[in-house]
Amino acid sequence: GLQNAATFRPGRTQHVYNILILRHMLGLLPSDFDQILDYGGGTGDTSVAFRQMGFSGQYFIYDLPPVLLLQQYFLRYSGWPAYVVDGETVGLHHQHFFARNRSTDCSVLLVSSLTDAVESVIDRADHVLKRSLFYATFSLTESPMNARLKIERTMVGFGVIYLRMMRTYEKHDNVEYAKRLGTLLTTAPNDYTVCLIPGGRDTLTFIAYRLDIADTFSSDQPCLQTARTEHELMRAD
Repeated sequence: GLQNAATFRPGRTQHVYNILILRHMLGLLPSDFDQILDYGGGTGDTSVAFRQMGFSGQYFIYDLPPVLLLQQYFLRYSGWPAYVVDGETVGLHHQHFFARNRSTDCSVLLVSSLTDAVESVIDRADHVLKRSLFYATFSLTESPMNARLKIERTMVGFGVIYLRMMRTYEKHDNVEYAKRLGTLLTTAPNDYTVCLIPGGRDTLTFIAYRLDIADTFSSDQPCLQTARTEHELMRAD
């Protein structure tokens, strides 16, 4: 009966939906990534969804300090290790820290958005960065512009950038913002293909991927050019 039925969680359904978009558009599964940076992690449940669908790399949540404490509480209460990390400490002991913590216990590392700690904890070795996902659903485009500009310096170089957004938020025109971000990425040293997908309820999905990441994934992956045939691309030229 209903007493034995699985609990339906709308939030988890959204996480799975976003993961499936990545699969449909780029042919990539959570297990294909080595590193994920989640901008504004909500309750932290997105990290659990990625883990349960095969991701085994290092997961970072970048958020405000009070929210990080709530995420740590919810994740630990649910049996998932989560640590608030200090960028200076990690920077001093980077190799030892990650040798102990990176993916071995499925931990989530929680990084304050009020500091520059994220630059100390992200692995920017190019072979890792190619297989890294920058992920933000509505959070980035609901942030003030100075916060967006700050994190853009970090996201450039990631193999895949995935954003969900409303067309407008308060006084911000997110369509124009997406076009500006697309121009930034397609003129960056790591040239990107960018597409903007219209959705229901005035939402947009923004996907960008480095043109050289196809070499980093196995040959049995579906074509990374799927987006070209289905959606108009935003190109700087």
